[in-house]
Amino acid sequence: MAGFLTGTLKTRRLSLILGAVGICMIPAGAVFLLPVSSAIKYGVNVAAFCGMQIAISTFSIFAVSMIQQKTPDYLLGKVMAYTSAITMCAQPIGQMVY
Repeated sequence: MAGFLTGTLKTRRLSLILGAVGICMIPAGAVFLLPVSSAIKYGVNVAAFCGMQIAISTFSIFAVSMIQQKTPDYLLGKVMAYTSAITMCAQPIGQMVY
């Protein structure tokens, strides 16, 4: 998907990908308000979370490449190490909030 969007997606439109994550959350929560079986709830949640993962992975690929393009060569190693450290430290915090 990232390869397909390379020519069409500009950096100022990355918010659309984050919006897709939010849109995928709607059916994941709304299905619990409907009187349907557990199997349907499970299926809708799996599909919604797969959609979120696709959007998050696409955003991550674009964000990392954008950081690498905008960072001067002599600082690239430090900036990418910092970015990686922040990302790894934020993941457990997000899981605790969840």
